[in-house]
Amino acid sequence: DQWLIELQRRRQLVVDTLHLPPPAGAFYCFIDIRRFGLDSITFCQRLLQEYHVALVPGIYFGREGFVRLSFASSQKKIQTALERLAAFYAILVQ
Repeated sequence: DQWLIELQRRRQLVVDTLHLPPPAGAFYCFIDIRRFGLDSITFCQRLLQEYHVALVPGIYFGREGFVRLSFASSQKKIQTALERLAAFYAILVQ
């Protein structure tokens, strides 16, 4: 099925870019943000306000210190989000 192949391609882009273990079957993954010293809600709010990227705070899934990224969007949107996420990371580690 073409949709499944495309989802696998997008998943691999996210997994390779963020150095994550592949998710176990869903179309989203959790990113560990604990090293940045922000709670997941603050991290997501700042990322949305400053970089226009929407992730979901992990606290809503019982995973504080993580954020959830969906790869069900287009590959172009995912690539843009990953680039913006990298820019946000760079600001946070300064």
